[in-house]
Amino acid sequence: MSRELNGEARRGQSLPFTPVSKRSVKLARLAAGLCLIATLAHAQTMELRASHVRFGKACAGTLRFEATQLRWTPGKATRACKEVAWPYGEMQKLTMEERGIEVTGYRDRKRRLGADERYTFRLTDEPAGAPLYALLRTKMDSRFAPRWADPSLKPEWSVPAKMLSGRFPAGNWGGEGKLSVADGGLTFSSEKTGYSRTWLDKEIENVAAEPPFRLTLAVREGGVAKLVEFQLKQELDAAQFDALWRRLNQSRGLKLLNDIEEQSR
Repeated sequence: MSRELNGEARRGQSLPFTPVSKRSVKLARLAAGLCLIATLAHAQTMELRASHVRFGKACAGTLRFEATQLRWTPGKATRACKEVAWPYGEMQKLTMEERGIEVTGYRDRKRRLGADERYTFRLTDEPAGAPLYALLRTKMDSRFAPRWADPSLKPEWSVPAKMLSGRFPAGNWGGEGKLSVADGGLTFSSEKTGYSRTWLDKEIENVAAEPPFRLTLAVREGGVAKLVEFQLKQELDAAQFDALWRRLNQSRGLKLLNDIEEQSR
């Protein structure tokens, strides 16, 4: 058919219909989603509808991740629901989940005997995990605490495990999932709320193992040093652990020791 419609089509007859496969539709949606993520990351701003409870009252509004700060704007301003903003460099900690944001600031809470302020938000939009994580990685330092496993970190190897909570003095309470080691970081993916994690190499101080079913990470999470313990459901491969340990310690003097050892041979 030529670029111009033929006479029959111009007289009102329908053009031939070409069916679109389900696979094509899925690919188109995936491409659109990737474009949206790229656009949001490039724009460096994002708005999400959210709600939180303040002084016992529910408050709905908008979280706006701006160029230099996070701003909360209530839909209707009241004594309990007031606009507040936190510059990214002036937060003690920002915890991110797929459907939640928690901000810990430095302001004192008089009603809590000087405890630091804390705002917990429940996201009411569709889950915004990937674009929100990518955006906050560009905005924050180690005070960013993602409780989310970054799928863009492609695992080199994985092991089923249980991450212990460490919040209870007795028992081995925690969340089950999959611990994955990727080039540049580690992730723990769990279906239990609050247990998924992403740690970049620069946020991991060290790693230790008690063969064959125990592994401990020393990490900086939310600006605080802490130990994270895992019970492994299968034996830890010694060669894989050794490669991970060497990678994490390469920038902490191991290269110098290796050079000295090579020179002494």
